[in-house]
Amino acid sequence: MNNQSIKLTTFIIVVQFAFYSHATKGSEIDNFFSEEKNVKVFEIALSRGQIREGRQKLIDGCLKESATNGSIDCDCYKKVLETTTDKEFFYESILAFRQYQAKVAALKNNDQEKYEKLKEMQAKRMSLGKRLQEQCE
Repeated sequence: MNNQSIKLTTFIIVVQFAFYSHATKGSEIDNFFSEEKNVKVFEIALSRGQIREGRQKLIDGCLKESATNGSIDCDCYKKVLETTTDKEFFYESILAFRQYQAKVAALKNNDQEKYEKLKEMQAKRMSLGKRLQEQCE
């Protein structure tokens, strides 16, 4: 097994552990931010305005989608996003990206079973995206 395969396998195990853990969302975020590298990347993103821009992109996407199908309450989106802390927004963004990466890796490895498990775990988690969808659509 080469170094990249070991890293990928380790990453997938970590992602699976995070999904299967019974920790509350608050403690998941606390665990994430207990790692200095995550704090540093968060501070950089915050100082560069990337978190503010991320929120705005979601609102802009809502407005665009609402213009075509009209079933999304963009005022609700804005309210939910405004009440989401910067740390929570950053954490949710990173987690969503990692989930995406894990699913892509499973597909690249032709591991449909792992892909389906990751999809199932993601569907069970109350992510920011799911909260927006449930509250505002």
